[in-house]
Amino acid sequence: MTIDLNKQYRTREGIPVTILKTDLKGTAYPVVAIVHYNTHDTLSVYTIEGRDTIEELSDYDLIEYHPAQDLALDQPIWVRDSFDTEWVARHFKEYKNDRSLS
Repeated sequence: MTIDLNKQYRTREGIPVTILKTDLKGTAYPVVAIVHYNTHDTLSVYTIEGRDTIEELSDYDLIEYHPAQDLALDQPIWVRDSFDTEWVARHFKEYKNDRSLS
């Protein structure tokens, strides 16, 4: 995985992260991000793969976040096909292997 400014990320612990930059020069940690803890924000740097440290996996490593991850299976949801159609009750059916909606 390569960190992409257009995607959403969280730490392995589930803490939201905002990616600021992915091309910091002169370092093995070119990704600059804000980690949004409950009580404060922290500026952190990561490898281009989102690793907090090169040596081992860490709870602070970045993982891509999909908003659908917060939905429980069979959870009721409201959907519509476009802005000019009515909302319709549906339910969240399942995840695909990559945790995207199915």
